[in-house]
Amino acid sequence: MIYIKLGRSKWEASQVVFDTTLLIWTILTILFNYTTLGIVLGRDLTMLLYYVNRIALIFLLIKVLFMTKYCSNEIIAILVILGGAVMTYLQSGSIVMLILTAFIVASKDVKIDTTFQKMYKANLVLLCLIVFCSLIGILPNKVTGVTSSRACLGFMHPNNYGAMIISVILLMLYCNWENMKLRHWIIIIGLFGMDVMFPKSKTAYYVVAFAVLLYFASREFFGEYI
Repeated sequence: MIYIKLGRSKWEASQVVFDTTLLIWTILTILFNYTTLGIVLGRDLTMLLYYVNRIALIFLLIKVLFMTKYCSNEIIAILVILGGAVMTYLQSGSIVMLILTAFIVASKDVKIDTTFQKMYKANLVLLCLIVFCSLIGILPNKVTGVTSSRACLGFMHPNNYGAMIISVILLMLYCNWENMKLRHWIIIIGLFGMDVMFPKSKTAYYVVAFAVLLYFASREFFGEYI
């Protein structure tokens, strides 16, 4: 097992490669594909995302080939799954399914709770930065809607903001399931309140409400078993 030493800490190399690839790919995909950053820069960021996707695949391939051991049955299953993902890519031209499949395959031996903690913090910081930049005018705050206005808060569409807060809140609940504090609920209320006032993403209403209700129901009726 290979370790990387950073200061006084030692990190497993495969974990570092996986987490770093996932974080950078997620952040750049959100910035390039779902925010109004391209409008500010005055250019289409699709080509940059093209290279980001391919570089992510290269690092995942390194993780799979050189940093992870699979048994024969796992190798067969991986070949079948990747074969299906490649066929989907060739038919549709969208590489997203192939990348997501590669992340799943590469996730073996990864401490997924550690990864989710990093994803939660990174997504929360990124969301706050995007919204802040839209409120002070750095990112265009697009407004959509015919009968009622829906500000996008730096995103290309109101539902992009909704999807972002869903991911942040679900990760927050998962990472702090046994230890939700007042600051976590303040963040949830703040993010949900912004959605109610501006983007008005109904999907976010329902998913967040269901997740919170599930949290309280599980704590009340099932205790530590969920």
